Amino acid sequence: MKQNMNRIDQEIGARLRAQRKFLGLSQAALGGKVGVSLQQIANYESGLHRISVSRLWLLARSLDIGIGYFFESCGDLDKTQEMTSGTDKSEGALTNARPPSLMQCYNKLGTAEQRAILALVQSMTMESGDPRDRNRKEAR
Repeated sequence: MKQNMNRIDQEIGARLRAQRKFLGLSQAALGGKVGVSLQQIANYESGLHRISVSRLWLLARSLDIGIGYFFESCGDLDKTQEMTSGTDKSEGALTNARPPSLMQCYNKLGTAEQRAILALVQSMTMESGDPRDRNRKEAR
């Protein structure tokens, strides 16, 4: 059955796992949100089973991300490599799946929360001062 695994399916599964873990969801909890078993989520995450577009859309909504998140690094796959994992070149899922960026998370916040974070960051930079000013003083 392993020869049917595809690098893109593995990458999408790795990104699914990364986002699920980032949100602190179990496989069972995510499966419950989209109407599949925890075993099916495990199969999706391993790349063993392909995810239909409609299911991928449900997963994206349940994980509070856009469907494009799953494809962000698929363009990085070497186009000259064999796409099935039946060859030595493609064994294992890619490991560059990552949770959403700080800006993606920030943009999901409401206006009040965004203002609070901005005020926090501004206060941190005021307290520590501009590091460029310290470097100039030390150089004198």
